[in-house]
Amino acid sequence: MALLSFAVAGIVGIITLIVGIIMYVLTSISHMKALRMLGYHTPWHAWIPILRCMAYADSVSKEDNITIFGQKIPANIFKFWWVLLVVASLLTYVNGTLSSVLTIVVNVICLGTIYGKMYARLENKEESETQVIGYLSGWLTIIAIVKFFIYPENKSSN
Repeated sequence: MALLSFAVAGIVGIITLIVGIIMYVLTSISHMKALRMLGYHTPWHAWIPILRCMAYADSVSKEDNITIFGQKIPANIFKFWWVLLVVASLLTYVNGTLSSVLTIVVNVICLGTIYGKMYARLENKEESETQVIGYLSGWLTIIAIVKFFIYPENKSSN
């Protein structure tokens, strides 16, 4: 019986690994396409997680400040929003639930803001029109993957 449980756990682990690899590749390809369409100088950064986070912020920060919930944050500081994710993940050792909640909140706020700005530039809309879908994409990244794949490749940004 223990051997069967071990085999099932192994199969689940392998399936999880395969799905994770597929999601990583799809995320990287779609985001590389979006960064290229936004005119980012090194879209291959989409393949390296830390550089990807910085490239997102870099590609949308035309101005000196990024506004989140009415608060202006210097764009150079906002590029390092991923540090909050690292800190939140370290809280796993203190409280796993708190860590999970903080990770989701940071993703929704920071990544959601970035996605909203990316969508606005790619769709030639005001940020206020793409804000909600941006925040939803920060929570469910699959939305961003699908949106970036369906944008026509020759689309240029403002």
